[in-house]
Amino acid sequence: MQRLIDNTSDVLPTVKKILGRDCPHYQRILEAAVQEVPPVWLRSEYLDFFWHCATTIPNWLPTVLLACARTEGNGSHGLLKMWAGVRNHEKAEVGLLRHAKDESGHARLFIKLASLCFPRSYSPGTIEQSEQSIVPIERDSIAKSCDVIQLNMLIDYMMQLNIVEMRTLHHLKIMAPMYYELCPTENREKVRRILESLERDESRHIAYTAEIIDEWYEKENDDIGRLTDVFICRLVGYNQHTLDHCDDAKNDYGQGRYLSLFAH
Repeated sequence: MQRLIDNTSDVLPTVKKILGRDCPHYQRILEAAVQEVPPVWLRSEYLDFFWHCATTIPNWLPTVLLACARTEGNGSHGLLKMWAGVRNHEKAEVGLLRHAKDESGHARLFIKLASLCFPRSYSPGTIEQSEQSIVPIERDSIAKSCDVIQLNMLIDYMMQLNIVEMRTLHHLKIMAPMYYELCPTENREKVRRILESLERDESRHIAYTAEIIDEWYEKENDDIGRLTDVFICRLVGYNQHTLDHCDDAKNDYGQGRYLSLFAH
């Protein structure tokens, strides 16, 4: 097994700090799942691949920022759609709606980072076009749907969100020092505040989904083995999704390296 550059157990103190308590059932599920299926984004070679792309592919870092803006903008509407289908679970409804609004705001923050970090890296009008492409969450769009999400599906979605947010936070921690160091000196304080705000939000998203998973087991008396199996299944899927997104860069710029990273 490849050496990991970090450990998902680092997530647990963050969750405890935000919630003010441990989540022992979530902890059991998380630890068992990552033991069975280590997240690919925690492999040391994955960090090496990121660094290789950042230092080899022309304009890769500026391009990633605008791609993040699109992803967050689209994700906000996916979360709003999920919220619209949730019934009889106040904590999930509150968390999802706030999460959706956060992601909408993040889309604009990533565009702001792009303009602050790389003011000379984009063609004229690119930043403005990116801003115009972001569809904000309007008050009229916040309405419940007739398509109700069953509670057993909701817990599945919470696990998927938990995994995605852990991956997003890890990516942010990899990229943030690069953005900070490369931005013009006069913009560094603004960039620092934005990056810290993004990290706080992503940590909070991990915490609220962890709490819902933890309480589900406690209240519904679900089988811990079944829940762990679901988490493992989703982790396998997101591992593959992560590698698929790196495939073009690996083929075009990998120079025959990183074969073991993409072999799983």
